[in-house]
Amino acid sequence: MDVVGLNRVELVIDQARIHDAVKQFNEAFGLRLPDPIDIAGHGALSATDFAGGLEFIAPAPGDTSSSVGRRLAEFGEGQLGPLVFRIRDVEAARGWLESRGFRIRYEYDSRQGSADEVEMSVHQLHLDPEQWFGFNVTLMRPFEGGAAATAVAQAADGGAATRERNKAAVLAFAAALGAGDIDALAELLAPDFSWEVPVAAAPVSSRLAGIGAPSGEPRDRATTLAVLDATLEATVGRSLRLDVGTMTAEDDRVAATATGHAVIAATGRTYANRYHQLFTFDGEGLIRRFVEYQDTLHTVDVWVAG
Repeated sequence: MDVVGLNRVELVIDQARIHDAVKQFNEAFGLRLPDPIDIAGHGALSATDFAGGLEFIAPAPGDTSSSVGRRLAEFGEGQLGPLVFRIRDVEAARGWLESRGFRIRYEYDSRQGSADEVEMSVHQLHLDPEQWFGFNVTLMRPFEGGAAATAVAQAADGGAATRERNKAAVLAFAAALGAGDIDALAELLAPDFSWEVPVAAAPVSSRLAGIGAPSGEPRDRATTLAVLDATLEATVGRSLRLDVGTMTAEDDRVAATATGHAVIAATGRTYANRYHQLFTFDGEGLIRRFVEYQDTLHTVDVWVAG
């Protein structure tokens, strides 16, 4: 049997608390557990981070027929569910098990389930705990193109694919600004996006007093798009060219150096700022947070005071 390795551990929890558990574990440990999905025909809820090696499984209320349901009913939350091992070939694994007398209690092919399950795209063999020292053991094959296989591949390459995707999004952000394309910018921003321009505590400078200096308060997605649209509208050619220099990507973040160039239509003044920008991404590759360090005095001098 060709076993790649341990894929994940399943944790048993009550359905009433699985959403809270997903949120807390994501926030505390940097996991990317998705919203729980229904497992068709079983009444259970599942949330799996294939790259993070963890799954929450919540049996159907009152379920005492499944092993996880019995564990929850008898011992309560906090029980260990199946140990899931990744395999390369389901039929080869089946043959290996049958030749040694190991029983398969049931099979699960997510491609036969709901739309969310089809997207996951895995085939699992659930073995008989009586033959595995009381442990629940599952063999899983993720299929190419599915969410599980994609997550496993990203974990195997140390997240390189995700980092490259995020860096490409930074370049797309810069390109959209240069093209004055507010719709393209909107497509890059997550629903909970925020934009911050950190400044020192007031008063920043006597030159900025009373002329609308940056406050440092975060702007939400709608406000950001409105500000950027108005900014672009005020430039010659509706363009704020953002030339990205170096980029450093780690985890869900990209730090970039950049220079900005624009000509103010009303005054003819040239805007030429330098930035250090920190982009933070969500699990879908959308920009969730944008922190921009810049010469705020130059910004106010060109855009406001001039």
